[in-house]
Amino acid sequence: MSFGQKPRNLAVPRTATLHEVKAGLNSAIQRTIPKHRITAKEIAASIDASEGTADNLRREVPDAMARLIMLGQAFPDFRAEVARLMGMERDLDPEFQREFAQLLRRVL
Repeated sequence: MSFGQKPRNLAVPRTATLHEVKAGLNSAIQRTIPKHRITAKEIAASIDASEGTADNLRREVPDAMARLIMLGQAFPDFRAEVARLMGMERDLDPEFQREFAQLLRRVL
């Protein structure tokens, strides 16, 4: 593609805005963390991050995380790979699976 050319639209239209995706993710985090009484230190250990990063995640989902969800909206192959990497089909709390599925239905 040369300078000034419009890029091809290879993706399917997305159904949610960045704001909507962040709101959904923030809501899921706000419901999940208090329910399981997870500390910032425990979150940090589970995601291989600093306590500061974990504490920030408890407050607000970063734009980059929401944009990954949006990428999944646009590219089903990407969404399938993320689901595979997350191991969604195994090892998850059934209630979490239901809530996550509801979130995906709203967002994707």
